[in-house]
Amino acid sequence: MIEARSLSQVFGVGEHAHQVLTDINLFVERASITAIVGPSGAGKSTLARCINLLQQPTSGEILLDGVVASGLSDRATSKQRRAIGTIFQGSSLLRRRTALQNVMLPMQMAGLPASVQRERAAALLERVHLTARMNAYPAQLSGGQQQRVGIARALALEPKILLADEATTGLDPTTRSSILDLLRELRAEMGLTIVLITHEMDVVREIADHVVMMAQGQIIERGGTGDLLLDPESSLGRELFVPRQVAAGSGIRTYTVRYASTEVPTDWMSQLSEHVGATVAFQGASVEEVDGRTVGYVVIGIDLGLEALSDALEPLGLRAEPRDTPPNDERSAA
Repeated sequence: MIEARSLSQVFGVGEHAHQVLTDINLFVERASITAIVGPSGAGKSTLARCINLLQQPTSGEILLDGVVASGLSDRATSKQRRAIGTIFQGSSLLRRRTALQNVMLPMQMAGLPASVQRERAAALLERVHLTARMNAYPAQLSGGQQQRVGIARALALEPKILLADEATTGLDPTTRSSILDLLRELRAEMGLTIVLITHEMDVVREIADHVVMMAQGQIIERGGTGDLLLDPESSLGRELFVPRQVAAGSGIRTYTVRYASTEVPTDWMSQLSEHVGATVAFQGASVEEVDGRTVGYVVIGIDLGLEALSDALEPLGLRAEPRDTPPNDERSAA
């Protein structure tokens, strides 16, 4: 559905040239939800601007449905851009326009008949549960309501792609969850392909089918969310885990046990204890269900060497590592 081929972006010329994107190759499946993550300055927003055709890459191509959409004339680019709706952080609503008028704005700019504008805008506000607030101005709406208006406006030209650039940043957890629920519903109902630019890993875990990690203008890791969470070697998978406090050790060897399979028995600790003839002390965990799979890690204390523990855990779909250097998503309790 969306493809970037050998995409590069350079700002400035000569000694002032700055390479922002380097040889980006990316494929986003139709009707999927793909998250692009990475630290500030990684190139996420620049890539987003190339995807939604607000910026032409220095080299390489953007394809939509297999058709080259970058490097076209202004008129052709404008036509292609109608297939992409964009939601920004803070919704970017015009403060002197009502919710209904804000949603109508893209249709006005596209020259649609006034009757179509009003009818479609009203239907979209109903879809995002804001019919009762259609005549309210942005200052009269909560942050979550403003973002819903932003989503309705992004859908005004009936796009196939929805790009959300830090669209949930700054929202409280309840409001953020409601926005994510809405995006899931829209994907299911309208077949939207959704690309999320975000630094919020809990958002990625909750909604994304696929994750792409960027650093210094390059893609350094990618994969299905569930697959990454089940891969003990994946640094991105570890970044996706929920931070949890873990109790300090009690004089016995301490290990982080990671889920590495979808077939881990729920009573694995009792099976482990019975198999090795040693007590297993539970010290903390970050375990949840993502994409229908149980993922995460458990910290245990057990009087057993790493090799013997690993041999016992492998048939159970688990992998152990010493906790001398805790994973970056764990914090020892004082």
